Amino acid sequence: MELFSDRATAIVPDFTLNQDNQEAIARLCRRLDGIPLAIELAATCLRTLSVEDILAYAHRSNAMKAWLATQRRWLHVEPLPAYAPDLNPVEQIWGNVKATELANLCPDTIDEAHTAAETGLERIGNSYQLCFAFLDHTGLSL
Repeated sequence: MELFSDRATAIVPDFTLNQDNQEAIARLCRRLDGIPLAIELAATCLRTLSVEDILAYAHRSNAMKAWLATQRRWLHVEPLPAYAPDLNPVEQIWGNVKATELANLCPDTIDEAHTAAETGLERIGNSYQLCFAFLDHTGLSL
């Protein structure tokens, strides 16, 4: 919990570990098996999510549900099975980044890992053909 609190404070300066969030942070750290890198990455989510939202996964949070409700006139969300990597183009994107920019990478800091991942995502985002190849792989369409 101390690592999470330290990283959270670095990201959100007014963050404090207190009785209101202590149990949720403890659950989050347990869910992440106490892995330091995972805890640091989770703390970076505090820029936009509460600890409870991180625990509930952002796409299932009340905040996300409320936002989606305001977008219904133009946005249709199709629920996918809980784990369906073949139907999720994001899995293809991350697989590509992991095989390219993150392959054999041993970063000394979280910032190095972040930069490498961001470089890969930019590379993919700049390739119209690659983006559609990942979508085509799923068999889904826009």
